[in-house]
Amino acid sequence: MKRLKLLVIDSHDSFWMQAAPKLRTESAIDVIVLGAVTPSTLAQVDSLAAHVVAVDIAFPAPANVELMAQLAWRSPAVPVIGLCQTVDDARLSLALAAGARACMGRDSAADHMARTIAEVASGGFPLQEELVRRPSLLGEMVIELQRRLRGTYLQDQSAESAPRCPLTERELVILEMVAAGRANKEIAESLEIAERTVKNHIANILDKLAARGRAHAVALAIENRWICKREPQRQAALEGAA
Repeated sequence: MKRLKLLVIDSHDSFWMQAAPKLRTESAIDVIVLGAVTPSTLAQVDSLAAHVVAVDIAFPAPANVELMAQLAWRSPAVPVIGLCQTVDDARLSLALAAGARACMGRDSAADHMARTIAEVASGGFPLQEELVRRPSLLGEMVIELQRRLRGTYLQDQSAESAPRCPLTERELVILEMVAAGRANKEIAESLEIAERTVKNHIANILDKLAARGRAHAVALAIENRWICKREPQRQAALEGAA
């Protein structure tokens, strides 16, 4: 039997003091416990070269979930398991969202934990099977996915229906800087052009957009998504300069 190395990121030391010997002697799984997430955890995971990494999500602190996501997407060859006291719908959803391939409860029997670890190490996806056994949760996830896809589609349709921007690339750059509250002299220095050139560009912008002034031009560009929305304090400064 091939020996597996399980790296555990979990602060429940007393549990692993009992579970680790059983997994080692009965299932050929060597357990290394790192404890709670720290700034050096990711580097430690890289150096220890485990076959499977298990991360505690019983109390889903942002650091734990972020670590799971980083491990899942950065190193897909090393599968991740979400750990909790008892597997429920909330933990399954969290584990799936973070990129885990399984969700494992500390209240599970040692042989069940061993099977889960071995299956994940061999490329299995126990979390998928668990979702199939929970049709109501799977239905909720499908509805949520449909909602997000619909929102993305509507955003794309909205972007396609936006009016074509009549401004040149340079004019858009200058309008972005105007939106940020930059004065003509600052814009000229930043772009290394004459201040008179900046004024000519702004005049062209106002003419093309049929804008009443700088603030109106910026508002039109933001409304049509030609430039990004600026900070509120910048807007106040711009209104004062208009």
